[in-house]
Amino acid sequence: MIKKACFPIISLLALFTAGCFSVKETGVPGKVIVLPEKAGEKSQPAGGFIALGERWPSEQTEVYASKTEKGVKFEIVCYGETANLEWSEKKADDDMTLFSGEHVELLVAPYGVNEGGVYYHIALNPAGSIYHAEKRDTSFTLSIQPQVEIKKDCWIASIEIPHMSIKADPSEMWNVNICRTIKKKGASPEHSSWTGSSNFHDIYTMGQLRFSGKTQEEQLRIFHCRINRNSKLELEVAKTGKNHAYLQIFNNGKFSAVKKFSGTERQTFVFDLTNQYVPLKGECRISLYLLGPYRVPLQEFNGNLALCETDFLTLDKMEYLNAKTMKCKVLEFPGKAVIKDDKTTYLEQKITGNETELSLENLKPGRYVLDYTSGDKRTSRVFFIAPETLPEVAELPEKGKFTVQNNDLRMDGKPFYLLGISGGSKTHYPVPAGFTLKYGDGARKNALPYHGTPGRRLVRKPVTGYAFQKNWENIIEKHLQNVSKAEKPAWRILCYEANLAVLFTQEDGSLKVDPEGHNVYRKIYKMAKKAAPDAVFSIQADKLDVMQNYIESCDVLEYAIGSSSYHPTDMIKHFGRDFDKVRSIAGTKPLVPWLGGTIPSPKNRTAEEIRAGVYYTILKGGAGNIIHMGHGGMPQDRTRFWSMLSMLSREIESFYSDFKTWKETVFKVPEQLIGKAVTGPNGELLVVLLNTTNSEVKAEIEFPGFGRETLTFTPYEPRVIRKQKENSGTDDQKKN
Repeated sequence: MIKKACFPIISLLALFTAGCFSVKETGVPGKVIVLPEKAGEKSQPAGGFIALGERWPSEQTEVYASKTEKGVKFEIVCYGETANLEWSEKKADDDMTLFSGEHVELLVAPYGVNEGGVYYHIALNPAGSIYHAEKRDTSFTLSIQPQVEIKKDCWIASIEIPHMSIKADPSEMWNVNICRTIKKKGASPEHSSWTGSSNFHDIYTMGQLRFSGKTQEEQLRIFHCRINRNSKLELEVAKTGKNHAYLQIFNNGKFSAVKKFSGTERQTFVFDLTNQYVPLKGECRISLYLLGPYRVPLQEFNGNLALCETDFLTLDKMEYLNAKTMKCKVLEFPGKAVIKDDKTTYLEQKITGNETELSLENLKPGRYVLDYTSGDKRTSRVFFIAPETLPEVAELPEKGKFTVQNNDLRMDGKPFYLLGISGGSKTHYPVPAGFTLKYGDGARKNALPYHGTPGRRLVRKPVTGYAFQKNWENIIEKHLQNVSKAEKPAWRILCYEANLAVLFTQEDGSLKVDPEGHNVYRKIYKMAKKAAPDAVFSIQADKLDVMQNYIESCDVLEYAIGSSSYHPTDMIKHFGRDFDKVRSIAGTKPLVPWLGGTIPSPKNRTAEEIRAGVYYTILKGGAGNIIHMGHGGMPQDRTRFWSMLSMLSREIESFYSDFKTWKETVFKVPEQLIGKAVTGPNGELLVVLLNTTNSEVKAEIEFPGFGRETLTFTPYEPRVIRKQKENSGTDDQKKN
């Protein structure tokens, strides 16, 4: 009954929290700070910061505001063990290195969207370094004296904004946003804000600072919202006000619990979110509602969290070659391990410690699943037994003709799947080699070479971008002459991250940004096709909103989008959506998505996700993938990851040509899977299916002409199934 009663009321939440919110006002409904009338008296705490990607940050932040004789004072409390935080040293005002470490940002728009949308931007770090600008103009300087206090469990930034400095009327509402970058030592930065906006500078997504009005007595204070190692949600919260209230929790839109609590002290609540099956990775959406004494909704907070630890069950390999045992690690024990396929159980063994060896004796080559149960939790992982002798990877033609055919790539007229690894000097490459694009080691003999285009260099000042030399056209012209003379099929990338700024060297040696820099690549492409019409030229872009600018500058479009190429917790979730968006821009040009093997960090990525990303690309009609293994590379002890890469090229090649040339047939794809079926010249059936979820999926599948079967898919698992008229059994072709 609680769930049904809450949703109609919660839809009116903005009216409870923000009063009568006028459409003429600017700001996020519910994000309101009301200044007390008495000078020096602090407002109620404004918190519940949300990081980019609508994620709960690892550390929370609270803001208090108060009136002063001269203006408004903001006190920003940044929680977290300060010994673990990293910030730059004290620097001169407006030194941009401030933004590379722990810091807070205050954005104030005292006139709303009027007066040209003017806003003031102040940033401060724990060392006392300050940045101030009017919009992005750092020549503007505010007459302020910020203060910093560093404690063991937090640091506090105090910033007073005088009314005269910004010519603001203290009787009117201001638009404000308070942002924080959390930078822990050895970790990637987390960018969070009070409003949860993805663009800190957008006035329309700022909150409101009101100089008069009534503040609700009960408000929720959030100190921690995180998943612990036992896959349970830990909430550390408190509330203001003397009345009792209710905290209601929803997990992925489903009612989880409601707790009554009184007083103003911090309290910790623990909830189990995983039920029975522990997924491999992914995110869940946690919604917190503060309800008043009569279950009236007062506040709402929403954010995403990494759902569970990926090490609940870890196998040392994905493919076992001439191995007698496998090593597995578990997070919780005791438990039971079961090795099975779709029809038969081969081994059952009790697990009493976190590291165990399991026998692989008597297992024939093929696909198997290790199923692990501990208490009320269960999970599963796929693995393969390889033949005693691996099939040799075919050499690519030494002088083969590499061409583009609609949205596909061909080598001597045959389907060709481009598969490469982008790495650096520290990259460890898979063995045996097999990749078809020679970006680094790990490629097969005669793999397609991958060359850049000269004439420019990467610069960081005055902005990050590519600075073209004065004689860049002559340099590229000579380069293209050599390309046209090359006997080997040519693949040339015109630019990596072409969306970065384009700069040209001026007479005085300075660099000037070209606002229409994308036209430079269009010109280079025309030069390239004229000089070497048989070569294939690609361009790579990372920003979806500007990708249209580069379609006329390439034969092949390489792309990387954060939500589906480099997302830390759920790369597969938005893969299909992003691919479709790029396809709508690129038309029939071949697409090559980049997959973040080590981006944003090696610990973020599993072997299963990369494998799923490749199969997702194939099923969507993509032409290949480049797996980004740079930024330090993947540690060699991630043996399951390297095992997957070692077998990836072989398994794609085992079915890709048939999949692209056979005739597509009508096939009903079960829910939570994507897939496609094709038929061969002798009535053969080839089906490729992919579980796009982070959990196990059991599906009943109707194979056209071959009957119905029930198959189980582990998280993110693809399966390739072949059937012939004389044999109606399933066969994961890649291993047989």
